[in-house]
Amino acid sequence: MMGEDLLSSNEKRVQRAQRWFLENHKEVPQYADFYWQAFRRLHTERPMVMGGLGAIPITKILEYARHYGLTDNEAAALSTIVMSLDGHERTALADRATRAKVK
Repeated sequence: MMGEDLLSSNEKRVQRAQRWFLENHKEVPQYADFYWQAFRRLHTERPMVMGGLGAIPITKILEYARHYGLTDNEAAALSTIVMSLDGHERTALADRATRAKVK
């Protein structure tokens, strides 16, 4: 049961990141699903650090890009998008933790 709660929590965080992306980008390209799937898979690679979650390591993003045979330009785009989503999610989590401490 606890594993299901954790999965549900992770899924909700990814959905919030997706909503943020859609709200802040006027046009979403047809291939955006590839980036969502990458983010969904890579966000589990974050290290735990003092104070919460660390950033998704660039090495993991580049490893993912190599696995899918991306060109250097495609890998750079993947890195930019995944790091942007990751930054947004970590900021949202930190904000939520701060609000919880204030209560």
